[in-house]
Amino acid sequence: MLRNGLLLREVVQRLEGFAPLWLAESWDNVGLLLETTRSLAEPVKEVLLTNDLTEEVASEAVSRGVQLIISYHPPLFRPFKTITQDQWKSRIITLCMENNISIYSPHTCFDSLDGGVNDWLASFFDFESKRPIIPAKAPAGVETSLNLAACGAGRVLQLKSKITIEDAIQIVKSKLQLPHVHLALAKGAQKSSSVSTVALCAGSGSSVLSGVQADLLLTGEMSHHEVLDAVHSGKSVILTWHSNSERGYLRSLQDDLSKLFNTEKSSTSSSCVLFCNNI
Repeated sequence: MLRNGLLLREVVQRLEGFAPLWLAESWDNVGLLLETTRSLAEPVKEVLLTNDLTEEVASEAVSRGVQLIISYHPPLFRPFKTITQDQWKSRIITLCMENNISIYSPHTCFDSLDGGVNDWLASFFDFESKRPIIPAKAPAGVETSLNLAACGAGRVLQLKSKITIEDAIQIVKSKLQLPHVHLALAKGAQKSSSVSTVALCAGSGSSVLSGVQADLLLTGEMSHHEVLDAVHSGKSVILTWHSNSERGYLRSLQDDLSKLFNTEKSSTSSSCVLFCNNI
């Protein structure tokens, strides 16, 4: 099928409509991070979706001839003082600029979003109720069609029926297709101990999960001392490693974004192809 593409500004408008930038954490760096000169006039016909923009992913983007990379994690986060070829992130930026590839990062917008990364993790469990740990708030004067009560950082689940910690381990390993996870048992707990509440946060969830009351914490990574604090507060902890708690979400996101780019009416009635990277 011949695709005429969408102008970058229309792609960005649709992405921001899907997950507004104000959903992101205040410390985050989200949205359009790199806009090439040619993108102002030339359409985006092909998009590459990835969890992390590495040099290998950037090379894949060039070989595919895409005009936009949507990188879940922002490749531009800390300030650059120089852009030289002895730094890997600088090499990525120059490669993208030379090949007319813009970069967009949603990161914690998609964490907070109703139906986003944390809800994908929550879907592993059969729960009775679910709520954000830190509810999202729209900026003053901003109207939104989002179900704001369902948006925010992290999720707390009340399970329909109790499961064991071992059950939870097997669920997480199966859903994330992992041979192993890291487990820290709460003081006095065993793998056969029951779980009725689960608190979760994709990625590095220690700040979000701190102080929350739940039988089990699920996240990508926590520090040694944060885990110690949790287990001595009566909470068991499952750690999957950072990107393992996020990467699988990209498959369902690919379907959502494909619909977003291809079914909505545009000024040119055009569309673009979305690829998903496996790295």
